[in-house]
Amino acid sequence: MGGHIIGYCAAALCMAVSGTIYGRWKGKKGNKELVFKALATSMAVILALEAAWNTDSPHRWLITAGLVLCMAADVLLELKFLCGVVAFGCAHICFLWALLCSSEIRLYTVAMTAAMYLIFLAAFAKCLPQLGALKVPAVIYPALLCGMAALAVTYGIQNQSFHAVTMAAGGICFVVSDFILARRYLMEKKERWYGIAVLVFYYSAVYLIAL
Repeated sequence: MGGHIIGYCAAALCMAVSGTIYGRWKGKKGNKELVFKALATSMAVILALEAAWNTDSPHRWLITAGLVLCMAADVLLELKFLCGVVAFGCAHICFLWALLCSSEIRLYTVAMTAAMYLIFLAAFAKCLPQLGALKVPAVIYPALLCGMAALAVTYGIQNQSFHAVTMAAGGICFVVSDFILARRYLMEKKERWYGIAVLVFYYSAVYLIAL
């Protein structure tokens, strides 16, 4: 157990350092800072891969696949935004698949999904007409995200293991991160704290999902 704690702490430290470098270099080094953005997420991939290798469970392998897609999406999002959105959508499909293998959908799962999705739609409905080709992904992606987060919470309630609880927390962090990102992107919020909050919640999300 001690070895696992050291590994968790080392991964968290590397993620924090890499994420900080990316945040400081963003927009100043061409695309070089994307290496550190992906490197930060790779710490979560390594943790998930170790767990998948040790347990050899479909749930863990699907989580690993989803995190690999997140790492790819980190880079794609800034090179070609739509490709990044699609990659993140595929990541959430992997997470959903993993959770469906390990938990059962309840009425409260559907209610949570609907509530979070309606909050997204209500917050950004006025911005949809101006999105053009991104309008359809902007409607579909939050549905996948909210469904994943609700099912992650369901998984946490039904299993109550360490991984189940961190998965639930990770799902919620993902929603918060993407909500702030959408607000920043669609409403052109330039305040520095928006960018910091997005990174903190996003890296917390992938780290917690990997545990």
